[in-house]
Amino acid sequence: MGDYISIPPVIGNIGYTDCVIILLALFLISCIHSYVHSFKHSNQKSISNNCVFRPDSAIAIPELDILDYSESAKQLAKDLETIQSENSCSIGLIAPWGTGKTSYLNLLEYHLSNKKFIIIKFNPRHSYKASNIQKDFFEELFSKLKRFDSRFSSSFHDYLKAINVLSANKVFSFLFALHKTWSKESEKEKINHAIRRLNKRIIVIIDDFDRLLSDEIIEVFKLIDGNASFTNLIFITAYDKKHINEIIGKTYSNENTFFSDKFFSIEMQIPLRPYEKIQNYLLANLLDSLSVKNEDKEFFEILLANRMDILKKNLTTLRDVKRFLNLFLRQYKHVQEEVEFEDFFLLYIIKYRYIEEYLILYKKEYIQSNIIKGNNRYFCNNELNVGSKDILEVLFSETNKYSIRSINNELAFDIYFHESVYGGLTIQEMNNLFQIPLNEAQIFIDNSVSEKTLQDLLSFLDSRNILAFKSKKTFRQFLDLLVYINCKNYDTSIPYFTLLKLIYEEKQKPDFKHIWL
Repeated sequence: MGDYISIPPVIGNIGYTDCVIILLALFLISCIHSYVHSFKHSNQKSISNNCVFRPDSAIAIPELDILDYSESAKQLAKDLETIQSENSCSIGLIAPWGTGKTSYLNLLEYHLSNKKFIIIKFNPRHSYKASNIQKDFFEELFSKLKRFDSRFSSSFHDYLKAINVLSANKVFSFLFALHKTWSKESEKEKINHAIRRLNKRIIVIIDDFDRLLSDEIIEVFKLIDGNASFTNLIFITAYDKKHINEIIGKTYSNENTFFSDKFFSIEMQIPLRPYEKIQNYLLANLLDSLSVKNEDKEFFEILLANRMDILKKNLTTLRDVKRFLNLFLRQYKHVQEEVEFEDFFLLYIIKYRYIEEYLILYKKEYIQSNIIKGNNRYFCNNELNVGSKDILEVLFSETNKYSIRSINNELAFDIYFHESVYGGLTIQEMNNLFQIPLNEAQIFIDNSVSEKTLQDLLSFLDSRNILAFKSKKTFRQFLDLLVYINCKNYDTSIPYFTLLKLIYEEKQKPDFKHIWL
């Protein structure tokens, strides 16, 4: 069989037809890749929107940077290039718990240039025990550096032997202390020389530092300030400084080990962010998870704005908000037709932040009913001195709203804690009274008397706004139910006065007669 010849030839045996086929193939491959990527992205977005829980995981790319840390991390990445390379350097990034320290470290790594830095991530929490931390660190360091220069293997092997000999036998170390000190420093200098040859700075990012135990923290300090203080190497970690010092102070009482300052060449504060960033995240997740319509968004915006002081005090960080949402949203969806949103929202802040006070509130030790004021309503006890006092005063104040399903209603109170309606009537059951035939509705009323749930029904009927009824049929059914209850002498208070009110309105507002007739 003869050789393939393309006509007319363009490059060698490749002709115009071949070029067209190749371009077509590349175009098809590009389309398929784009479709697959788009499908994965949309699928992931769908899964994200339907996800019940919000994972408390750190971000890794600027596009997900809710707190606007990226620019600060980018600037720090540039500043690291100016640090003198002859000695090791240790940088501590200080921030309170839950403010996004790991995310900041990830964004810093994102902005570090691979051409100028060798980046090594090390998490001491992954070590089996504290005594393994140094060994695990050096294994991670060696495995990364020997990719750039195979000579690191033997150098590090000798250095580790020197360290191990120094710590293996205290008696032997004492007798030959001078020799072993010289051996360690000599082997360390060999490593320093090898690192200089790389012509790159080595960045060691240590994560979860303030989640370590005291012995583990000390092992990391030994690395930073001693065994791993190689030339051209920069340690970077983020931590809650107060928390670190408290942990160390519980185990080591002397001043030298209590303060972490001496182990870090540079300490800097991760920048603070306005609380509005966190508030906006909370609002966006509420609107998305509850599928709030555009016309209802203003209610949530006003609610969060009005309760800003409570939010700042109790949902301080983005981590707090994520954990609160995981606690709140799932349970709210189970009872959203049976409770007032704001009451349930505030109660769950108590549950999230003050669980003991939440349990005491359930026992009604913070509240009381007032016989004189009546209305089956709960009020705050006087002179409360608890962490959730500001929230309790909102929920059970005299000026707070009072409805059939507000938490300060004695009939609704338990629903907020049981997260279900036990021994009472649901809103759906009572709404159905307007949809079923009158004789079935009358049987339902009779049953509510025998089951001792009539008070629920009376409160429900009394709370209806007749001007909001959508049809004449609904209005007539409403009147028939009131007349039936009144004629059966089940209760003569609420229905009786409601009927009087309706008669009065009919006399005064003839333009509403079309609703009644």
